[in-house]
Amino acid sequence: MNGDVLTKSKRIGGVSPEPENLRGSIAVWASRISRDTTTRLALIIGLAAGLLSLLLPAKYSSKAVVFPQLPSTPVGNLAGIAAQFGLANFAGTLTLSFYDDVISSSTVLDSLLIRHYVALGSDTNASLLTDLGYTSGPLSKRLEKGRKKLSHYVSTNDDEAAGLVTLTITASSPEFAVELADSVLAIANRLTADALVQQASIQRAYLEARLREARQDLTDRENDLQRFYEENRTYQQSPALVAREARLHREADMSRDLYISVRQQYDQARLSEARNVPSLSFIGVPTLPYKPDWPKPLLNGVLAALAVISLRFTWRQWRRTRHHTESDLS
Repeated sequence: MNGDVLTKSKRIGGVSPEPENLRGSIAVWASRISRDTTTRLALIIGLAAGLLSLLLPAKYSSKAVVFPQLPSTPVGNLAGIAAQFGLANFAGTLTLSFYDDVISSSTVLDSLLIRHYVALGSDTNASLLTDLGYTSGPLSKRLEKGRKKLSHYVSTNDDEAAGLVTLTITASSPEFAVELADSVLAIANRLTADALVQQASIQRAYLEARLREARQDLTDRENDLQRFYEENRTYQQSPALVAREARLHREADMSRDLYISVRQQYDQARLSEARNVPSLSFIGVPTLPYKPDWPKPLLNGVLAALAVISLRFTWRQWRRTRHHTESDLS
């Protein structure tokens, strides 16, 4: 009864013991932490790691989603197209992986390295290769080093079900990341389209010669059949002449089928050579990142603190195990 009256009187006065208990618990917890060496060390190192992360250069990522237009019919010598981009392990068909490999190929990367970008400044002599720090030495050697470094900042992800390719570009500034992503897609699009047209032109020239041969062969076969009819108007009365007529007719039919097939391939090659549509259609244009992907001070600080606590705990466990072992031996 007296306890209830006391509790009610404290509530009426606006004073509750719960906040005081909470503040007391927090104070006790903080006091224990401050006396624990491991916790202090973890907090110090975590804070230092977070502050040091702020000194690291920021990295921004821009993403773009593209839809490669895969030809429904074979186009030219596909192995020749792959060879132009330095793709040795080519499966023989144009797939999403092919465009993935083209984007990360040495041909595209070299084109990116020697270009000038507005985000790098007004100096037109400045290129991505010089911005990466490769300013001296033979160009081939600098390009090789630049490709290795740039390949870490250019990545692609294929969605086979949707038929899409996601391009991710990492750079030192948001504007540079977007400009670099635009350049990657523009170069890959132009080179792929040019290669397809070039191979279609080679195929068209080959089929054009093959078409002339097929047309001449068909003309010869039809002339042979016509001459046979003119010389043997009553061939039906001779089994030998009937058999010869059937053979000549069959050869003419085979030549006609071959001519039609080559003509269809020739017409398709001419269409492929004349096509002037982009090989990569934009589904999502390169986006301007508003915050850096790296560094992440809070995450780095937490990871550093957890690493210190883990190492300290492991050290204590090892010492405890060693102490027990020595006690058992003695």
